[in-house]
Amino acid sequence: MLFSIIVNTHRRAATLPHTLEALANLRWPHYEIIVVTGPEDDGTSALLQAWQGHIKLAHCPAANLAQSRNIGLQLASGDWIAFTDDDALPEPDWLCRLACHTHDPELGAIGGFVLDHTGRNYQAQYLVSNRFGNTRNQPDWLGAPLNTTRQPEQFLSLMGVNTCFRRQALLDCGGFDEAYAYFLEETDILLRLTERGWKTRVIPDALVHHKFANSHIRHERIVTSLYHIMRSRAYFATRHALPVHGMAALARQLNAWMEEIRQHQHANQRTNTGIAPETLLNEARSGLMDGLKLAQETAAIPPIPATTPESLPFQPTLPAGQRLRLCLVTGGYPPHDTGGVARFMHNLATTLAAMGHEPTVITRTPHQTATIDREQGVWVHRIQPLDAEQRQALPRPSSLPRLPGHVDAFAAAAWQEAYQHHAHRQFHAALGSIWDLDLAWIIAANTLPTWLYLVTTYHQLQAHKPEWHTPDMRHNLLEPMLAAERWVLPNAHLLASTQAIADDTARLTGQTCAADARIIPFGQPDLEQVPDSTSQPDDTFTLLYVGRFEHRKGIDLLLEIAPDLLRRYPQLHIRLVGNDTLAWQGGEPLRQQFERQHPALCADGHLRFLGEISEAALLAEYAGCDCFIAPSRYESFGLMYVEAMRAGKPCIGTDAGGIPEVVQHQCTGLLAAADDAQSLEQAIRFMLDNPDQARQMGMAGRQRFEQRFSNNAFAQAIVQEISPPCSGSGVYSSP
Repeated sequence: MLFSIIVNTHRRAATLPHTLEALANLRWPHYEIIVVTGPEDDGTSALLQAWQGHIKLAHCPAANLAQSRNIGLQLASGDWIAFTDDDALPEPDWLCRLACHTHDPELGAIGGFVLDHTGRNYQAQYLVSNRFGNTRNQPDWLGAPLNTTRQPEQFLSLMGVNTCFRRQALLDCGGFDEAYAYFLEETDILLRLTERGWKTRVIPDALVHHKFANSHIRHERIVTSLYHIMRSRAYFATRHALPVHGMAALARQLNAWMEEIRQHQHANQRTNTGIAPETLLNEARSGLMDGLKLAQETAAIPPIPATTPESLPFQPTLPAGQRLRLCLVTGGYPPHDTGGVARFMHNLATTLAAMGHEPTVITRTPHQTATIDREQGVWVHRIQPLDAEQRQALPRPSSLPRLPGHVDAFAAAAWQEAYQHHAHRQFHAALGSIWDLDLAWIIAANTLPTWLYLVTTYHQLQAHKPEWHTPDMRHNLLEPMLAAERWVLPNAHLLASTQAIADDTARLTGQTCAADARIIPFGQPDLEQVPDSTSQPDDTFTLLYVGRFEHRKGIDLLLEIAPDLLRRYPQLHIRLVGNDTLAWQGGEPLRQQFERQHPALCADGHLRFLGEISEAALLAEYAGCDCFIAPSRYESFGLMYVEAMRAGKPCIGTDAGGIPEVVQHQCTGLLAAADDAQSLEQAIRFMLDNPDQARQMGMAGRQRFEQRFSNNAFAQAIVQEISPPCSGSGVYSSP
């Protein structure tokens, strides 16, 4: 069975691409997409060029939603015609859920619940309308029969963002009444279908997210014009209520609407958009009068002759049965967190989405409100950790070890989120990292196969964190985390970016299974343009550091040797990027210490502390440097080296952890001895004394990035490792 999905759009170039991406990721195998544009072009036509040949395109000459819907209807080939908005995000199983009900011959219209812009609260559930066009949301409606006569007083309604009609039923009743430029056009046709004997059904689990984009009559959910709304109300009530209830009832309703507007405007005095209340009142009054007049002039709507337009079935990047439906759980995720784990999770998720898979990310919200959005083709759930009382209400898995409060709070919330959304997302597996054990509840509950990436652990980091060894911190943080890390390793499929981190984890935890982790190096997205290293000025040499100012990162070693290097090499410039406000071993931040001890070096600009910077600024720093340095005392992998190699820059690292598996000594860079300032200085001096060899190392690093560290290689290896079963297509059959 073929669905035709119609999207009517007008001045929504910012949101339409997200809607089309969501539609392209639907699991139902047979559907076509029809986009009807409006009279004003805000760049929509240009963005739709990429979809040419994949979807049907049409144009509506007027800002009239009913007319635009009818234009789409004339192009539709499907047995059922679904409508959604240009600021909507259907769940991947939307059509599958609807399709389960299409075989009922009495149904003329079906639709589902609508979630608001947060993705958490319902905007519409069961909508019940009356003959005046008044609609109420009745979330507790249990299917009690409404008036099913040919002149029903109440009838089941649907929200336009999530409606689907039997094509023949739409044609028989003449399609949409184009007297409705905006508002009530779908309510009108649902009433006319009901009067013809067709039934409407609401399917709660056929979900669409509505993101409330601005329009020509609404700004951020604030109404900026009442003319079309009141025109449609008066027209609807005159057409459908007047013949049944008479003129007196109609007049009372019209007066009630106007009084409601007056009271609302009096309470608010002025809308958030600065429109005076009297302006809106005058528009409402004018719209009401025009609607009454239009209802008297409009004749009955004749049926539309049946035609069969040629279909254009949409071809997704991957059929539903070949997609990996992966739940990625990470406490941090860009743009709010750009640390190593957050970045590799983001790279993996966005690359999987671009390949046609179905990734979902569950991460911590930086705000008070939890949200669900699609970002770069990825469903991103930003959630709040659960407090102790909320966690006590959950069935705590018996095998779950004691966890620090903040770790337990997020891990429990992540399990709850994955569990609640599994019905729609149908996850094949969950993936996370060992850092902070975000997957702990999911692993202990054994509800999903889990893959755990080995990154720097508490076992490794404790040597660099003296503050963890106070009695209170040992009891509440370090000891439970060490025990939990030992617990988790035998209970998940293990991945590692380097063999070094796998071996070190096995040695430190005593869990030998860690050494057998599958090695899949992290990837990075490629640059749109690789910097030309030959264009750098010969009279300067810029050394770039990127990382937090903490002991493990070895920044103190670099700052120790910097004064002597800057005196010896006047062409040297050192630029330091990263959080430089952290207390250094419980005292004054390292930056402040250095600025106090070496004010002249900081004043002349040859050494600059840049702090935390934007992604765009970071890319510019990589492009502008001559050599990258990160003298870490330990790195399980070191994404920053890959970022530098991507830009064609030579790297100076150390021989610690997994760094030698990323930076090849004397090929793509130099490796100094870990925790050795003298060895580090020798490596820097070699680069300064041999700039041509440094550039050659940078070119070799770029080649290594392309061969081993690209995002596509990373994502393809993950897909091959997890291997979703073909039976998990996500396509539902009729009950």
